[in-house]
Amino acid sequence: MTIEQHMPLMRRCRMLALCICATLILSACASSQRRLTSPTYTLHSPYPQDVVIAVAPLANESGTSAADELRMADRLAEQLAEVDGIGVIPLNRTLDAMQALRLPAVASPAEAHALARMLGADAILVGSITAWDPYDPPRLGLNLALFGTGLALAAPGSAEIDPRALQSASTDYSLNAAPSPSTPLASLSNHYDASNHALLMHVRDYATGRADPQSALNWQRYIKSMELYERFVSFRAVDELLASEQRRIALANTGVQTAAR
Repeated sequence: MTIEQHMPLMRRCRMLALCICATLILSACASSQRRLTSPTYTLHSPYPQDVVIAVAPLANESGTSAADELRMADRLAEQLAEVDGIGVIPLNRTLDAMQALRLPAVASPAEAHALARMLGADAILVGSITAWDPYDPPRLGLNLALFGTGLALAAPGSAEIDPRALQSASTDYSLNAAPSPSTPLASLSNHYDASNHALLMHVRDYATGRADPQSALNWQRYIKSMELYERFVSFRAVDELLASEQRRIALANTGVQTAAR
């Protein structure tokens, strides 16, 4: 066969090679776009101004030494740090402050306030791990409380309440704006069980934009790895605490507006 006879075959081979290269490039671009998709389930600060929150090491009440209380506290700090308007004090600074105060653990509201004041934080998150089971389906229990140190986390306008309005008010709504030092701003005690279908819907929402939808596990990667499940639970717990804070501030605002009329 002459060179002239080979030319059509060579052209077809080149065209085929170009098509394969184009397909691979487009697939890579599509995969990259999937990875770069922003998460649809994100957290939002309920506070009208920037605040700084510290996270204390959690106590381990799960009954297993496999639960890492420092790692879990770090997970919670990471989730809080992702929220616009919330700054988080690094866990190692909190540990240094606890050592200076000779606190092996935060065991009371008074100790929580003392630690927060030493760190210069507007609030401090304390709590414990109540359950930790990495087997399928994973389970993780948390008991958390957020203590505030001043009006920085009070409702908007609560620092400007007219004392005369307080005297004439039919109810002591100021408790909603400025809880007593022994009362947490927000708290939760939840058992996050991955066999619960309602919780799995939250896992699906959380995975959107975080997990490659074309991967073998897709959203289920967050319940097949305890490390990833801890991240999801930390996100969910912080979400619930911030939602509780949003309700508290809204309730306080309603009381302030009612008394001002």
